[in-house]
Amino acid sequence: MRVRQVGQVSGVLRRLSKSLTSAQASYNEALQTADKELLPKTSPLRLGTALNLGVLHYEISSDSKKAIEVCDKAFNEASNCLNDIDMEEYKDCTTIMQLMYDNLTSWKNEEEK
Repeated sequence: MRVRQVGQVSGVLRRLSKSLTSAQASYNEALQTADKELLPKTSPLRLGTALNLGVLHYEISSDSKKAIEVCDKAFNEASNCLNDIDMEEYKDCTTIMQLMYDNLTSWKNEEEK
């Protein structure tokens, strides 16, 4: 590779790294805001944010431990509150929880290999 090409690749990698850091910070801020605003643990918005952050950690950051930690926490917290929600929210919540469960199962199996 020529020097110019190496420089271009380095620039792209720096921008990608900044974007990843920014995305992680945004998801974490969203979850912190959900806590501050007392958004229910079963809120589809909260669960979707946690799921997306977990996928970001797993797929983009290659950090399966963090992905599992984020999704496990959200899944367990929501599981403990399922009896306290109405049927419409229950359907939305459990749909997202099923996606979390599927990802967690896959990620944990992958870690065991």
